[in-house]
Amino acid sequence: MTRIERNTKTEAHATSIYELLVRHGAYSPERAMTDREIAKAVGCPQRDVIELVELLLDQGIAIVASCGSGGDGKVGRGRYIEREPEHVDAYSKALRRRAVNIFLRARRFRKVARLMLEGRSVEPNGQRRLFA
Repeated sequence: MTRIERNTKTEAHATSIYELLVRHGAYSPERAMTDREIAKAVGCPQRDVIELVELLLDQGIAIVASCGSGGDGKVGRGRYIEREPEHVDAYSKALRRRAVNIFLRARRFRKVARLMLEGRSVEPNGQRRLFA
């Protein structure tokens, strides 16, 4: 994903996202809005919503994403403004756990790829292995 260029237009879109969520009353997972709904209302590509939300995070506004029913029984899918510092901290920890798991999975795939390459007599670049 490429970072969007920070300029007047992108900052205006980011501000529009915040104002939209406030007008919608998106302060809980139950009132969350999907990226598609946000993009349509603000007039930006759906793929830009994540990065525009990051601009708001840089300004201290925590807009978090919910992917549906959680263990706490709350239902909702989309983005909403989180105002409780404890919830923002819990969200941060969950993101970190997810990132660590993705990193570990990628490392295992890299190991498998290395093992698969070792079994070849010809390298991907076309060179023959001397000691196959």
